[in-house]
Amino acid sequence: MAHVSFRIRSKQFVMPGVPGHRGSAIVGMASAFLLIAGCHQGQPAGQVIASVNGEEITIPEMNTEARARGLMIGDNPQLREGLLHDLIDRKLLVQLARQQRLDHTPEHLLSERRATEILLTQELLAARNRDQVPAPQELAAIIRSNPRAFDGRVGLEVDQINIFSPLSPGLRNQLNGAKSLDAVGAILAASRTPFSRSLELWDSAALPASTTDQLLAAQNRGVVLLPMPDGTIAAHVLSVVARPTPASQREQVARELLQSQRDQTLTKRLLEQARASATIRYQPGFRPGQPAPSTE
Repeated sequence: MAHVSFRIRSKQFVMPGVPGHRGSAIVGMASAFLLIAGCHQGQPAGQVIASVNGEEITIPEMNTEARARGLMIGDNPQLREGLLHDLIDRKLLVQLARQQRLDHTPEHLLSERRATEILLTQELLAARNRDQVPAPQELAAIIRSNPRAFDGRVGLEVDQINIFSPLSPGLRNQLNGAKSLDAVGAILAASRTPFSRSLELWDSAALPASTTDQLLAAQNRGVVLLPMPDGTIAAHVLSVVARPTPASQREQVARELLQSQRDQTLTKRLLEQARASATIRYQPGFRPGQPAPSTE
């Protein structure tokens, strides 16, 4: 079975909100640092809306923050004030972290490099697709070929176990024979394999159609093992609710699905071209298809 990748929405997941007034020490720190900065810096003007110990916060930065949160500032002063408050708080905490040189630790540098690589990959695809406007017939074809994202869209309440490490063939065979998630948990505990369990809400529009069909076929009577890039999910469907995509959202959902397909096609083509001219060397034992090196 190929790896599947999809977003999972947890019941406990809360989108970042815009905080109101906070009676915290950070607020006092923000005010104090801004007063200190104001004694030595010019008054923010133009694109600069505030500064924190001389570090500027600009209108484009605020707009980028709003887009990342899925918010539209418009002429909403409370929303704008809340976002600015959050940006100031973050600058203050980042400055404190840098004072402690936490930005020089190996863990930070590796995480920073990973984030930069992911961002640049996204920007590469966006730049290549920027001028592609989907035709009406393309969107219609997407709607016809993806019923689980439109008329047949469903929400699934799933009891899941997230397994964080690769499974040996023997352990996978044991899990395939498990009749319940409790049995899965017992097998994992006995083998000292790390895992976590939670209730999740999944959207069939964000799943491969084959995965949704597999989950629905096993509803209320079995466990489905879903290989993931970073582990395995053992899922048991508790309930299913029909949630057809509203007419007002169909075009936008179709655009997103079409863009995803284009990104996958473009990524494959770019990688084929890049690999053809790249020099890739492996340490013995790490070349794909070779036995893993001993860690003893």
